[in-house]
Amino acid sequence: MKIEIKLNDTMSFSISTMLFTILIFFSIIFSGCETIANESANSNDRERFIFPLQSKSHYIINRFGSYKNLFTEAEDFHDGIDIRASVGTTVIASLDGVVFFIGEDKYYGKSIIITHNDDFKTLYGHLNSYNVKQGDIVSRGSKIAESGNTGYSTGPHLHFGIYKNKIPVNPLEYLY
Repeated sequence: MKIEIKLNDTMSFSISTMLFTILIFFSIIFSGCETIANESANSNDRERFIFPLQSKSHYIINRFGSYKNLFTEAEDFHDGIDIRASVGTTVIASLDGVVFFIGEDKYYGKSIIITHNDDFKTLYGHLNSYNVKQGDIVSRGSKIAESGNTGYSTGPHLHFGIYKNKIPVNPLEYLY
């Protein structure tokens, strides 16, 4: 089933019911998910976020934006990037912050959300294990979890998303 979302009089897009459920889940966590937008990062933001895996020698297997959903075979919107990583690969905080949410979701499996200054949040999904708890203060580069294959997943990887003012933005425009 498809759901049509109208952004304004000239722009609209369809999403699957699976993505709609994910958006509802995170709208509760983020106190109201607004529209999906692809904002460009300014240079200060771009220099702050680091790659979320201890080693940068991992392949990005799914990018931000429209893609064909492997479970429904429908066109969907991907609100982050998927990075191939073996189960147990060290996941690190991309930026200083506070652990806002730790839990398990049908789609992202075991996941962590960290809040940062300046209205940023980062999401780490499909984790195998946690190394932090809700309320912990984390430093950029500190170990927060190990990658896994939980939730809707076609193989071991890390789903990584950046949200600015509750809107998913392209992580590749923010990472250095």
